[in-house]
Amino acid sequence: MRELNIINDLIETNDYLSIEYFMNKYSVSKRTLQNDFSYLTNAGKANGFHLMQKRGRGYLLEVLDIEKLNNFTSKLDKISNKPKVSIENIVAYIALHDNYIKTDELVDILETSKSLIKKSKNEIDRYISKYNLVMDRKAHYGIKINNPLIEHRKLLIELYLKDNEMVKKYIDNKIGDNFIYVKKTLINKLKRRNLDIYYVELNEIIAWLKVTIYIHLKINTPINLHENSELLNIIAQKFNIGIPEGDIKEFTQLIKTKTKSNEDYIKDLEELPSDICAFFIDVDKKNNTSFNSDDDFKQLLTMHIASLVNRGKFKVSYTNPIIDELSIKYPTLFNIAISLSQMLEDKYRIKITRDEIGFIATHFAVHMEKEFANKFKKYYKIAIVCSTGGGSAYLTKLKIASLFETSNIETFSILQIKELEEFNPDIVFSTIDFNMNLKVPLIYIKELLDDYDILKIKQLVSLDKIHGASINETKDYYIKRFFNPNYFLIEKHEDDYIKCISNMSKIVEKAGIGGEYYSKLLLKRESFSSTIYLNGVAIPHPIEMKANKDLVFVKIFKNPIIFNNKKVSIIFMIALKKDNLELHKQITQDLFEIMNDIQMIQRLIKVNSFKEFIALINKKV
Repeated sequence: MRELNIINDLIETNDYLSIEYFMNKYSVSKRTLQNDFSYLTNAGKANGFHLMQKRGRGYLLEVLDIEKLNNFTSKLDKISNKPKVSIENIVAYIALHDNYIKTDELVDILETSKSLIKKSKNEIDRYISKYNLVMDRKAHYGIKINNPLIEHRKLLIELYLKDNEMVKKYIDNKIGDNFIYVKKTLINKLKRRNLDIYYVELNEIIAWLKVTIYIHLKINTPINLHENSELLNIIAQKFNIGIPEGDIKEFTQLIKTKTKSNEDYIKDLEELPSDICAFFIDVDKKNNTSFNSDDDFKQLLTMHIASLVNRGKFKVSYTNPIIDELSIKYPTLFNIAISLSQMLEDKYRIKITRDEIGFIATHFAVHMEKEFANKFKKYYKIAIVCSTGGGSAYLTKLKIASLFETSNIETFSILQIKELEEFNPDIVFSTIDFNMNLKVPLIYIKELLDDYDILKIKQLVSLDKIHGASINETKDYYIKRFFNPNYFLIEKHEDDYIKCISNMSKIVEKAGIGGEYYSKLLLKRESFSSTIYLNGVAIPHPIEMKANKDLVFVKIFKNPIIFNNKKVSIIFMIALKKDNLELHKQITQDLFEIMNDIQMIQRLIKVNSFKEFIALINKKV
């Protein structure tokens, strides 16, 4: 319920929230929100709160009686937990039954109106027609799906897998805890037959079984025991129903489609390793990475791809719930996964979905995180230089040790430079400016480090090029390195997103910043998968990074572009040198934090100069 969410938003902040904030967050009109606020304003006095409004700033909630407010939010919470009024839920409730459902029953269950149910007639019919089902309506009787209940199965399975609250509640309550024995028997059967199955496919089989048992419980199908089927006999024993021959054949085919024997995987594994090695030899050369030297990574990836290829032949694919976050936080790895998928599609004649590309990218991410950890392990001997080498040096040592857990760390005063050089460290952290003869990385730090300083040290070490860097300058260094007033634009309006990013990329290429074919490579990446993400933020980048200089080209639209039903208010176009894979990840993770902050986005859209923009970015990065 939106009113509950609005109250929670206002409770969690100590500042005014504008109506534009709520419009963007909940994708509703100003008029709709004004009705919500009118309701909350009127309800406030009797329920322990006062809603204040200030022109130009928005709304602020003052708590008058916390007990009354808690009671009020609890009531709203109970209402919000009721099934939402939607075409899907209307269809779901009707599909769960084989008898006529009166309009009054739907009104009561969904807490809606008769007029809304009647207005939804055409949409309901269109929804069920996708499953070859037909609705039957009779005066004084109600509404039902004309087809037999068993023909509702595909619809109910898809709703169950979508976590439809109505379907899951009814089916799980009907079949109860006895399904535990069915699931256990199923898994044992798969193990005995030496069949491999992934979590998503197992869920599809379980959903099929649950819906089928639900249907036969409703129509009371007579028991038909099978001597050679432990699974069917468990269903008969626990639910006192039978499963007809037609359903048994469908289930057998489902198992065949959703599982693969280890022998099938081995056949594919024989063909893949040399292709994968060749692919990563080229990737490592282009990106200064070390994928091909990680045998564990290649083995796990090969097994995953063998499964993917086998599933692809049956046109079976998985849904990836974190696909957008993966493509935002690991853009270069996602690009490499796209390239690998192209190679697989050409060779094995399968179609690899964006979700599947995301799963491949997760393997790359695991490898890169291992590489990141190894960067810290290579600094075995660490020196800390302080003005005195006293107590503050020991505190600094403890903080540094939290990052370099296996390293030998020693502290030195400014008078012990000779001893420092004899120690021959791999990296030096210093609170003072001094000269030394050692050619090792040097990072300047503060006398007392806090947790944020430790994060900045991690960031510097991950970038490798750290000699002479200072954690006190990290943010300014970061900002100045990527953002440039000559590549910052504010537009009142543009119509064509692709034309816009094409023009921006050509500017970067002509300036000699993006490198050869920058514009072509950027548009190629966009053609594979949109880089328009959350809350109107787009992060276009080339499919292959080979810039001559690091740059984030920013364009802000006072009136957003609408492209493929997505809004674009800010473009962060990225150009990076080819050896900056870890840096690319860091930039996009920072941008991910920005795009998740609706208030920040709203403030950025309102800036009128580069200085205003940088001042806001400085607060977030």
